[in-house]
Amino acid sequence: MNFLIILCKRYFVVLGVISTFLEIINYLSPNSIEKNLYLIYFSILFGLVLTIIKIIPTKKISQTFKKPNITINIIKSDIFNAKNNIVIGMSDTFDTKIGKIISEDSIQGKLLLNEFDNDQNKLDSLLNQELSSYPSEIDHYKKEGKNQRYQIGTTVVIKNKSKDFYCVAYSKMNNNLNAETNINNIQNSLNNLWEIFLQKGNYKTLSIPVIGTGTARLGNFLSYNDLIKLIINSFILKSREKAFAKELNIYIFPNDSKNVNFIEIKDYLINYIHD
Repeated sequence: MNFLIILCKRYFVVLGVISTFLEIINYLSPNSIEKNLYLIYFSILFGLVLTIIKIIPTKKISQTFKKPNITINIIKSDIFNAKNNIVIGMSDTFDTKIGKIISEDSIQGKLLLNEFDNDQNKLDSLLNQELSSYPSEIDHYKKEGKNQRYQIGTTVVIKNKSKDFYCVAYSKMNNNLNAETNINNIQNSLNNLWEIFLQKGNYKTLSIPVIGTGTARLGNFLSYNDLIKLIINSFILKSREKAFAKELNIYIFPNDSKNVNFIEIKDYLINYIHD
């Protein structure tokens, strides 16, 4: 739904409220509106300005649902500003080496550089410790980086600097060192992530980036808005089955915000309440 459609939709609602207010004034003071037509013009203009202000998001979109009792926030900020319970999208090999395999500008790259002070051995050690109980297989054709593959959706929790990081494998690192994924992989990974958070999250707030963009190649045929809606939908549906998080923060890096139609996302959240 584009900006003009959303604007008209909201504006008609505001006009209805203003019209009711003017009718009450006219009832209490007959002919007062006819004698002061500027009130009508002012109300129409005021309603338009109020509608525009209301539908244009700032740095945060927030929507609370009653059934289930959850809140979803869309935040324009670095996800590493989140206080705890941060989701890190990874490949099925859980590669961590920055350079040809992992970009320093990616979520994984920033995790290593900013949260682990570029200590790859420490990060790998924590990952390996948690992954030891999960099934895997060796890919002898993958010559660079890690060659131990885990099932898509595998999610492990590692702790560092008083933060819990939920590392979820949502893509496959091919032998050309390109991460690939699809919608089914994203959906399955999200479902597994919710399950792990149900077990370990203690019904707290979970923060997640828009997984599926960047190195995962999925962004080539799905927009940022599509991926955000996918996350929202998955979270709400799982919450309707069983409560596992009181709040979901979806972080959008400021440099990526130009790719997001925030008005459309806000309208999507509002309309979800009435579905």
